[in-house]
Amino acid sequence: MAIAAGASNLFFNRDTKVFISQTNGRPVSIGSVIAATNAVTSAAVHGIATGDRVMLTSGAGTLTGITAGTVYYAIAASTTTLKFALTITDAIAGTAITVTGTPSSGFVAALDSFQVPTAVVTNGTTAVLSMANHSFVAGDVITIYGVTDGTNLDLNGVYLIASVSAAVSITVNTAATAGTLATPGTIKVIKSNIWEIPVLAGYSASQKTTTSEITLNEMTNSAGVSRRGRQMFNNAISPTDWSFDTYIRPYKSTNQYAVEEPLWANLVAKNYALNSGSAGTQTSVWGAGGVTRGATDLVFDFSKANVTTLGTFDLYFVLGGNKISTRDYALGTDAGSHTIYKVTDAVINECSMSFAIDGISTISWTGMGSAMTECGAFYGTTAGNQGVSATNNFIRNRLTALTLVGTTPAITATVTLTGGTVSISNNMSYLTPETLGVVNKPLAHITGTRTIKGTFTAYMDEVSNGTIDLFQSLAEKANTVVTNQFALSFYVGGQAATDLPNGPGIQIKVPTAHLEIPSVNFDDVVSTEVTWHALPSTVSGADEISAVRYVGINP
Repeated sequence: MAIAAGASNLFFNRDTKVFISQTNGRPVSIGSVIAATNAVTSAAVHGIATGDRVMLTSGAGTLTGITAGTVYYAIAASTTTLKFALTITDAIAGTAITVTGTPSSGFVAALDSFQVPTAVVTNGTTAVLSMANHSFVAGDVITIYGVTDGTNLDLNGVYLIASVSAAVSITVNTAATAGTLATPGTIKVIKSNIWEIPVLAGYSASQKTTTSEITLNEMTNSAGVSRRGRQMFNNAISPTDWSFDTYIRPYKSTNQYAVEEPLWANLVAKNYALNSGSAGTQTSVWGAGGVTRGATDLVFDFSKANVTTLGTFDLYFVLGGNKISTRDYALGTDAGSHTIYKVTDAVINECSMSFAIDGISTISWTGMGSAMTECGAFYGTTAGNQGVSATNNFIRNRLTALTLVGTTPAITATVTLTGGTVSISNNMSYLTPETLGVVNKPLAHITGTRTIKGTFTAYMDEVSNGTIDLFQSLAEKANTVVTNQFALSFYVGGQAATDLPNGPGIQIKVPTAHLEIPSVNFDDVVSTEVTWHALPSTVSGADEISAVRYVGINP
């Protein structure tokens, strides 16, 4: 990106903003069911193609045969009618699920649906993308993927739809120097949901290559010459590694939410943000589940976590982003004041919570992505940032409490903490080909064994069923008990009268944990550290943590 005259060419980490964008097709309002053909109607052109993945969000009325939150494959019977298939093979063959009922409201979200423009024409600071039978509306935020040959649409740009011509074209805001796109078929347009994620200092994102070194090591020839050279080859581009820390920040606005909610949603399931609104995000429904909002609490669980792939999103680091109050980082606007880096297909590999006694509760997030590129445009004005500006949703670690109930050995311990950690890891890896003669690129991620563990520290205390009794019980049973069993509940921010944390607070509930023999630290005050490992109820289960429960208060 060019630097404007007189502008500084340095960026400072305190001016950085981080955003998440998760793409999906625009939800389509269901009108009625055509029983004779197992089709549902839409009030407008749906823009969904046969074979697209679709999902029904919860609605009113009756609809049987398909279930909200389940992924199906679309059969586009017409531009305003849809059928549903269990597999993509069935969709191509036209084998539809039997659907009956009289729905009065509800939405079908097209998870894979995208549009390819037939023409792109610029007009000063706008670009008109011609697309037949599109289903976008003014106010939608879109991501544009693909190689472009003009300056009006940047690779991997995020834009606001300023206006639409129904089923004909959309208009987006671009730069004053925009040029007409000669090959529009090289790009695709997808609806996006976007969030702002406030991060702490120490964020990072990097991508490396794997190389091979070939060396020569031979004896001398008849002329006394020995070749001693070497060659280097790029074998593959490694997945992008990224990391950042956030505060744990619940907040309440009718229902309970969290600033970092989209991160949790994609950690616990292969989730999709489904939104019936234009660009707002806190009204989003997490299609795959694992997230339950209510007036009392916001709960994340791992019931949908036993899958080979988890939720993906695009991660944007806007260097200098804090300098533009509107968060509209349009291509060519404020040249030199910001640079945007995008991590494509980002996934969350691990989150680690820390609650040191004198601090504020934080989470360290680490993950990977398929590629890291510079991006020229990101429209973040409507990015969800509810709770970001609040000052009463930080959690004080000093108020943290722990309940510990053992069945093997049988002990209900009273432990006053001095600190602790909780770590959740998906142990992911990226699949990358190893073809000779090309630079191989990462294809996709796969999950490994889920590992949930942590520590807690406390003073050695002689109180009945305190840390000394816990230490003794674990030490005595170590020779006879193969796997001990304890139920742990951490109430970071304090415990309310019921089985809830105080607001603002977070509860981590572990039904079955195996505790190691505590270590003893002979400091000024003798203390102990206990390492624990969360276990599922069965080896194939997904209930190592039964709930991560957020409770916020009104800003």
